[in-house]
Amino acid sequence: MIVKSIYTYIFQRNTNYYLYNSQTNFFSEISQYLHDVIKDREWSKLSKEELSMLMEKKIVVCKEGLYDFFNAEKIRFLSSAYREDRLSLIIVPTTACNFACPYCFEPKKSSKAMTVEVMDGIISFINSHKKAEDLYLTWYGGEPLLAFDIIRTLYNRIKTETNVTIKHHSITTNGFLCSEDVIDFFKETDLSRAQITLDGIKDRHNLTRFVKGTHAETYNVISDNILSLAKKIPSADIAIRVNINRMNYMDFVELYKHYNAPEMPSNISVYPGIIREETSDQSSLCVNSYKNGELFQLYKIFKEYGVLVNLFPRHKAKGCMMQKLNANIIGPEGEIYKCWNDVNSPNKVVGNILTLDKEPSHLFYNYINSTLPFEDRCRDCLQFPICDGGCGFHRFRNKFEGCSFDTCNVYGTLTDLEDALLTSLDISSNNKMDLRL
Repeated sequence: MIVKSIYTYIFQRNTNYYLYNSQTNFFSEISQYLHDVIKDREWSKLSKEELSMLMEKKIVVCKEGLYDFFNAEKIRFLSSAYREDRLSLIIVPTTACNFACPYCFEPKKSSKAMTVEVMDGIISFINSHKKAEDLYLTWYGGEPLLAFDIIRTLYNRIKTETNVTIKHHSITTNGFLCSEDVIDFFKETDLSRAQITLDGIKDRHNLTRFVKGTHAETYNVISDNILSLAKKIPSADIAIRVNINRMNYMDFVELYKHYNAPEMPSNISVYPGIIREETSDQSSLCVNSYKNGELFQLYKIFKEYGVLVNLFPRHKAKGCMMQKLNANIIGPEGEIYKCWNDVNSPNKVVGNILTLDKEPSHLFYNYINSTLPFEDRCRDCLQFPICDGGCGFHRFRNKFEGCSFDTCNVYGTLTDLEDALLTSLDISSNNKMDLRL
């Protein structure tokens, strides 16, 4: 029996009719006749060739195969999540920071630096993954460059004392301490990516991201270091995250245009970092934060102001490191976390590389098994193929902590999806930025 696919959507705008399938990302203007045939499921009106074409594009499917795509995606996801040939490590050499950002949680927590014992443990931990061939390595903090000597020592030890190949090498830093020595080191070690955060344009950034103790401004130093990194390591992606909420979203437009000027290095990319500020009861996002379903309208504004945004839907990888067995964040005391948001939170530690003989915490199992982006409601969702599954951290908190975070796709309404599709009719092929969370 032939049925319309879950992922097929037909709609009318003015006097025109359109057909979209999210599984194949096929979009086309169609005749009213075909629109009516699909809507009324009158397949007998179609020729054999026409029906064959609709099946090829997954517009229609056999009824018994209605959920084949969903089930296949779940198998692919789980196969990737449990693969043993790849190891991803985010290493936190210190939880200290040289900034005193007023919104940061770190001042309430202790600052620690990694010891030689923990570095020994990391080497043993890597070597215990006998089937691992590739290592995806990221430095994180606190501010990791406060422990640059530890980074340099540990990197060299990984290269000489393990058998893995460092496939991807990156750092998340505030950018203030990117000295010549630091840049030279990362150039020699084939840096793949550096993420550096700005809190908006100069005046706004300096109000929130200042040096601890002295309140010294940081914008100019960071800006100079961004250019030095980009010029001296042209093979690396220097990604500038611009933190935004409803109060400063236009700062992103200004910084995007600044760093996309012709004289700027081409390896600099700028993207909006949507700040997820929570309400006082920590159960949902506060009024100044954008929810997932509101992001499409925000990106439409960016496009109107000259940002090259591709609003057309794209297939996205689902999930995050939370659900991946061989992806871990290792803190300075050897503690293991499964989410970036959990770093330096003792109640979110899921294990320790120095005591691997002990059973992982119940949190470890809940994170991996209970945050999969394959809920029952996803089975019948039109946008499932173009949705990344949402934030695993928020999915966990919705399930276990009674929260109500929005974890669904950025196309909040069908009208938003229609608008996104229709932009493809005049979209430029040289867009530099895709819609992303």
